[in-house]
Amino acid sequence: MNRQVLISAAGGLISAVLAVCFLVGGGGSVIFVYLSLLPILLVGLSLGYRAGTIALIAGVAGTTALAGVLQGTLYAAIIAVPGWIVIRYSLMNRSLPNGDVEWFPVSGVLARLTAIAAGYLSLLALAHFDAEGGFSGATAGYLEAVLSQRQGLNREDIIQQLIPLAPASLGTSWLVMVIVNATLAQGILVRMDRNLRPSPRYSSMVLPDWLNWAIVGAAILALAGGGEVEYVARNLVVIFATPFFLVGLGIVHLFVRRLSVPGMALTLFYIFLLFGWPIIAVAGLGFVEQWTGLRQRFGGPAQNTEEDI
Repeated sequence: MNRQVLISAAGGLISAVLAVCFLVGGGGSVIFVYLSLLPILLVGLSLGYRAGTIALIAGVAGTTALAGVLQGTLYAAIIAVPGWIVIRYSLMNRSLPNGDVEWFPVSGVLARLTAIAAGYLSLLALAHFDAEGGFSGATAGYLEAVLSQRQGLNREDIIQQLIPLAPASLGTSWLVMVIVNATLAQGILVRMDRNLRPSPRYSSMVLPDWLNWAIVGAAILALAGGGEVEYVARNLVVIFATPFFLVGLGIVHLFVRRLSVPGMALTLFYIFLLFGWPIIAVAGLGFVEQWTGLRQRFGGPAQNTEEDI
């Protein structure tokens, strides 16, 4: 059998083992589940789209064999779909007349992942529209089931605090998982000199225009709608805000580079983010950047030079 096929299949099976660790492990096994996408991306971003597809198929098959059809289906939705998106579009490129290679922008990959997260949330909402209390009621029931396993908690208060943005928290954590794994995979491959594409300049990322209108539309629905429409729209706003938060981070990094102690400033900034509300401010900064081009004022790259080519 072809050596590349064996490596690809092995990567998929390793991913499957990591994905089902939570079934036999304790709380610490969650980190393995979180990194289950990494072997797939290491294969795909170093050996190509065909190898990545083989790894994804092996991952779905391995998870199904180890944990059953339900877990295999969840793996396909949570791991295989984003893995395919990242590999497929990250490796797309075209040759320019001057001989340079133009790679598909990382912002386009992020936009597609955001659209999938928003789609998943919308499908969940539709699937629970006739549940008692609607989608929000189903969310409360899920939180109750999870928290009931922990003793000594004031479950009612905690649930009331979590319900408003619980679906969005799940969606954004999924997006962060994919982003972290993709960044780790590219970083590892660059160090090993196995990367097929150059690392993108994240600080100059420019989002597609449709994301601007998607977050505006969801915000209007959240403000004007009521009941379950307002609930779903509010959570969609948070998901659509995630890419803008990353753009805002890029602006902050560009600004910090101009300071005399950038390392200390960045450390303080990320500690400051732990308070929660600064995240909203950074996402707002990213949204404003999309319309005004703040980065150029801080000496950042022009908006048409997102990638290092």
